[in-house]
Amino acid sequence: DFLKTDTSYVLKKEGKIFHDLIFDENFRLIENKFSTSDNLYASDVKYSEFQETNKTFFPQKIFLNLKKRNQTVNTSVNYKTIKINDNVSFKFKIPDNYKRIKIE
Repeated sequence: DFLKTDTSYVLKKEGKIFHDLIFDENFRLIENKFSTSDNLYASDVKYSEFQETNKTFFPQKIFLNLKKRNQTVNTSVNYKTIKINDNVSFKFKIPDNYKRIKIE
């Protein structure tokens, strides 16, 4: 289903899992919601304070709310700088006592 409110557009999918995508008036994703029909599991991700980078808008703030039965976890991410296609590197070494497995 597609709904329009005064300030947003909402795409809804209902079934065993409910899924809502909510966009602002500029069609930027501002919220992404999932929940099970029994409401035992749910997630809600909110995006805000968009910054334009390379003609694309990226959220500088992300808030995540996860629910599993009676447990809830809230997390927020705040980006100070957003760079696209920037070279990055980080050191990572697999410990010697780990064995490589092949997944087909």
